[in-house]
Amino acid sequence: DTENPLFKSFVADRNNQVIGYAIYFNSYSTWLGKSTFLEDLYVDSKYRGQGIGRKLFLSVAKVAKQNKSKRLDLHCLAWNPALEFYKKIGATNITESESWNYVRINGCDLDKLFD
Repeated sequence: DTENPLFKSFVADRNNQVIGYAIYFNSYSTWLGKSTFLEDLYVDSKYRGQGIGRKLFLSVAKVAKQNKSKRLDLHCLAWNPALEFYKKIGATNITESESWNYVRINGCDLDKLFD
């Protein structure tokens, strides 16, 4: 559905090869209202450290600001070095500061709810 896509993305390429991408979508906060969620930010390991991830991130942040989002959310694994990048640019790790936990029900478990 091109009129109401489930997600949007930015792509970084070199010589017609995808070397990175950012996938995001609109979300909603009960407390704040309109929000943006960065689902995935990836840069090929050969191209890391060149500012590509930062540019992709800022592209999503710019869209969030233009859409009047009240916040930009993302998940980051504890071992991921990008966590330091996010902290450096002003992100707050709410697992540490607010004790939030991320909870998931996978497809097969979702099916079991109705068995």
